[in-house]
Amino acid sequence: MTREPAALTPAALNPTALNPGLEALLHRIADGSVWSGARLGEVLGISRAAVWKRVCALRELGLPVVAVRGQGYRLNPPVELLQRNDILNALSPGVRPVELSLLASTGSTNAVVAGLPPARRHACVVLAEHQRDGRGRRGRQWYSPFGANIYLSVGWTFDAAISALARLSLAAGVCVVRALQRTGIADVQLKWPNDIRHRGRKLGGCLVEIRGDSQGPCTAIVGIGLNYDMPADAPIDQAWTCVRTISPNVGRNDLAARLIEHLLLGLTDYAESGFAAFANDWTVADELNGQPVTVELNDARVRGVAAGISSGGGLLVRADNRIHEFLAGDVSVRAG
Repeated sequence: MTREPAALTPAALNPTALNPGLEALLHRIADGSVWSGARLGEVLGISRAAVWKRVCALRELGLPVVAVRGQGYRLNPPVELLQRNDILNALSPGVRPVELSLLASTGSTNAVVAGLPPARRHACVVLAEHQRDGRGRRGRQWYSPFGANIYLSVGWTFDAAISALARLSLAAGVCVVRALQRTGIADVQLKWPNDIRHRGRKLGGCLVEIRGDSQGPCTAIVGIGLNYDMPADAPIDQAWTCVRTISPNVGRNDLAARLIEHLLLGLTDYAESGFAAFANDWTVADELNGQPVTVELNDARVRGVAAGISSGGGLLVRADNRIHEFLAGDVSVRAG
């Protein structure tokens, strides 16, 4: 992880919805300054009519480009676009991805890493401004507006058997908590199996996909979605929050760097020591432990008290005078 990271070649990437022309326009107006159509046309080498078409295309992606009467166009609110050099410069010495790619738009960052040849997945990091097909747990759609959040995937090759990675998603959650703490954000908790929460509101989530031979080696793709500056009218069916609400001064590029750094360090630790390097931090952050919970799986429902996690990464629930282990299911905290 010490050499200068390469960027993914275009052939390795999914087609992006944001072409170079749209990207050039976005970079001009991203800081919220007002630009006249004539000035944009001059700088970009296109007609005012072409500027208007690109403005419309950005709006179709959900970007808030507004027309200022008699003056031109601006992005309101402005967007802190991801910047490769800013992210790399913010990493601690000696911590570098082997490859780093910043995409304007893609299906999902996990899919981009999965599409690489196996030899190139290790320590490969992909970030995107926008995802068309972002996924959460159990195939649920992950709302991924342009430039509003962090959409990040890291590939890592393990020599171990797939069974040894049973608690990797829990370790990934701990890495995110550590990264947020590094930026000054406290009171972050983890809700089994992969929710990142702040004071009872969802802040993000982890999605780990594992490929390879059951006895090893195998590759894990760790996907992180983290709310950074989510629109207030986001169509999310649960209580949620975002980094800018919690801590307005945290920069998006700095946050991306902290996440990359702690994930790379954490994956190194997991390869060497397994979950032992994360167990204490998980226990401290475990939102469910000791809480009365209801677990729903298919048509079954179990009510009991959460009792930590198993060696296989499952949720332990004390109910009916015994301990139940759940490897999947929807969990809610119940009153009383």
